[in-house]
Amino acid sequence: RRRDMRRSRGLLSSAPRRRAIAAMHALLAVPFVAALAIPQEPTPARSAAAILRDYGRVAMPSMSDGNDPESVKRFKDAIGSACRRQGELARELFAAHPDHARVPELMDIRWAGLTNALREPDAVIAETQALLDREELRDDVRLAAMHARTHAMMQSDQPDELQRLKAVRELIAADEANERTGICLLQLVERHLGDPEIMRPLLEVATETWPDSG
Repeated sequence: RRRDMRRSRGLLSSAPRRRAIAAMHALLAVPFVAALAIPQEPTPARSAAAILRDYGRVAMPSMSDGNDPESVKRFKDAIGSACRRQGELARELFAAHPDHARVPELMDIRWAGLTNALREPDAVIAETQALLDREELRDDVRLAAMHARTHAMMQSDQPDELQRLKAVRELIAADEANERTGICLLQLVERHLGDPEIMRPLLEVATETWPDSG
């Protein structure tokens, strides 16, 4: 019985020791947890020159090395990769240096690559619409975004015809003389050659905009 009592007292006395050890472990872990919680410094923006230098190094393939399916696929994949990289750099330039002179040009190329090569017109519609909703957006970027949005709408099944027609009207009002504006209208006409209900307002828009076109 005495041995049992000594053993029970030992167990009782070990409980505070276990709590103390656990507390010490907790205290030792605090600096590590605190270190994890320290906010990281944001990565500084790169200079426009550095971004443009990388942009100039993107190699856009000009032709396939064969006509077989594998060669054609490699060619298309290479174009897609180059367009993706160009688009990333264009977005980086716009984010870091929104007033740079080459922003409209490179963003226009970004959106064309996403729509035509990467087949992501819905992403272009969303991105350009978000920009167009910003009142402070510079005029030349706004115009590039309007062209890109309207072209993407012609390649997407997402918008309805009223949205497409609205976008074309807005583009005509903003940039009537641009050949790309007329191409967007023609694309919309081609979609609905057999639908008089939609063709009528399209022809009205064309007649109002270019009355001497015949």
